[in-house]
Amino acid sequence: MDTNKTYIVSFGDSDSYSVTFNGSRDQLLHSDNFRKIVDDLKDCLKKDFPAGNYDELISPKIREANPTDKGYAELTPDAVRQIMHTLKREGEVLNANRRLDSDAPYSNI
Repeated sequence: MDTNKTYIVSFGDSDSYSVTFNGSRDQLLHSDNFRKIVDDLKDCLKKDFPAGNYDELISPKIREANPTDKGYAELTPDAVRQIMHTLKREGEVLNANRRLDSDAPYSNI
């Protein structure tokens, strides 16, 4: 029987947030609410960076919280907006690095 567990979640280099969920880590990952968050983040990045593949940014890192884990903010709609802002900035950096890499000497070899 599952009981409420607290998980620590982050995306890319975003801050980490706590999520209380009645189920396992995999159940959280595949829950409708969590899938919607991931899909919203993906849509946001696709809109701003249509040619990029940013799956590494959108892939959530989820771990079960330890008893010593304190002070994490809840994953709220405001937190998701902050994560979107962070991921956009990371996408801009990745784009700039890819552009620099493609302009590097001998890049056409």
